Amino acid sequence: MIALKREARTPHFVPNYISRSLTDVDFSLLKRRGIKYIAFDADSTLVIFRGTTMVSASHRFLQAKRHLFKDWCIASNRITNDLQPLADSIEAKVVRATLFTRKPSRRFFDRVYKKLNSKPTETAMIGDKLIADMWGAKRAGMTTVWVEHLGNDNPLDSMFRTRQVERKLMKAYLPVRNNKDVINNDR
Repeated sequence: MIALKREARTPHFVPNYISRSLTDVDFSLLKRRGIKYIAFDADSTLVIFRGTTMVSASHRFLQAKRHLFKDWCIASNRITNDLQPLADSIEAKVVRATLFTRKPSRRFFDRVYKKLNSKPTETAMIGDKLIADMWGAKRAGMTTVWVEHLGNDNPLDSMFRTRQVERKLMKAYLPVRNNKDVINNDR
């Protein structure tokens, strides 16, 4: 996991940390930095798009890290009610979108805090989208961890070329040119 240097003028979509995958996230580091609660995006972060079952290696990894945090939840823009079995498998709560309350809105993240009974400064959002996950959570006061997406994109992301836009933003705002740009936090 790599910690990015942030300045006052750094855009909110620039995450605090980037990671290759969910199993590359340094949960011990987050704990040491005062994080007590975790919110996970579902689609393309925990599971493939519209999936309901995690890869067994990711599942085992999360089960081994569960004890580090007071609570965690799946914070998803899905409006369907199909995430509870996944949440139960990792001892998590579920905050799902409504027709009018979705990520990246602050109201959505307020629902996350209420569900977890947490404060923004002690909560981290782990997700694969720069705008919905990183920008929304950062504006709401959370620590953010961006992970590379799993599987294929949803059809709307393909249609709106979300990943191409994100790649351009990543290239422009997340330069990893030398050691001055990032701090590598080895486990």
